[in-house]
Amino acid sequence: MPEDLRRILWLRIGAHPAIVALVTVLVFTVLRRIFKLVKVAQTTNYFPKRYTPFQPFVLPGALFATSSWTDGVNWHWVRRFQTYSQNETVNLVPLLAGSAGLWTSNIDIGRQIVAGSHRSSFIRPGWTTLIFR
Repeated sequence: MPEDLRRILWLRIGAHPAIVALVTVLVFTVLRRIFKLVKVAQTTNYFPKRYTPFQPFVLPGALFATSSWTDGVNWHWVRRFQTYSQNETVNLVPLLAGSAGLWTSNIDIGRQIVAGSHRSSFIRPGWTTLIFR
């Protein structure tokens, strides 16, 4: 592309190249997040989904307290009677930041994950049990 044409295009758009690059990165980030949400929404599982702006243990979610519009770090305790009234396990799906995850109130499921049962396809990394030693 000739330099004159490139200069004309930038002048016609009226934007600085850094602003265009920033907007491009922002658009790709938003599209990536939308595709992730669609993928999670289309997964077939039998757990009810709970949508929240931030995952409770990422930085934005940890800063905000549990309220009617966001789930903070202690959401599972504050909303224990609403969240676990129908099922013992729920799928928490953050809309803006964080990754989706399963939350459970069943202690037997927690023990199975901590113990790494031989019937489970979940392979727990060795560093996860260092806290119990």
